[in-house]
Amino acid sequence: MVWTAAAQGKAHDEAHDQLIARISAYIAKATKEAKVHTSWVNPNEDYDRALSKFVSAILKPGSHLRFLNKFAPLLQRVAYYGQFNALAQLLLKLTAPGVPDIYQGNERWDFSLVDPDNQRPVDYEQHRQLLDGLKRRVAQAEGEPPAGDLRALAQELVEESADGRIKLFVTYRTLDFRQEQVALIPGRRLPGAQGQRGASRARGSLCAHGRRAGGRRAGSADSCAPPGGGAGRRKRRRAPGPRRLG
Repeated sequence: MVWTAAAQGKAHDEAHDQLIARISAYIAKATKEAKVHTSWVNPNEDYDRALSKFVSAILKPGSHLRFLNKFAPLLQRVAYYGQFNALAQLLLKLTAPGVPDIYQGNERWDFSLVDPDNQRPVDYEQHRQLLDGLKRRVAQAEGEPPAGDLRALAQELVEESADGRIKLFVTYRTLDFRQEQVALIPGRRLPGAQGQRGASRARGSLCAHGRRAGGRRAGSADSCAPPGGGAGRRKRRRAPGPRRLG
């Protein structure tokens, strides 16, 4: 999903214009490669020009546009639950056996289309600043009573999830855990990595909305149980409590 708040008919700024340009380029590439009405070898300039105008027209914000007005509520619902499904997938990936594969720049949300859109430069300096800020907040929280209470930070990350820090937080905290508990993660080809991995069955009234996996070795064990399927369980838009994210 490449849409932003600016694209929901609330604003018309440079970011929105760039978004329209990105989607127009994607549509042009898709139609040319479909080779039905136009192609790279035999372009139909009239068709290409009309299609570009159509995309721009339906995506410009304004109360008179029926498409955006009807699309925005669906976008909000899908994006809200989708972010938690994405975090659940991320947690499973980072705790699975082997070496986690993270695309450069995907430590935060990255809503890119196919090339060349997915070849845009990554703002690594911004990533570093956000990561340093999260580390400072965690260190501060762990140094104050009650020790290790990250609920305030977790609640902030949920409420401001659009900035991507929540994904960065899950990534860095889980990778730290892997480093500290190297013996529990099998398949890393590192000294002492002798853990065993296996699935376990979730129990309780919400067991259909979660997946659970665990690792163990002599004297220690861990369990990973991210939520899933929230849209089917909740009719009202309500964020999970901070206890679940700390």
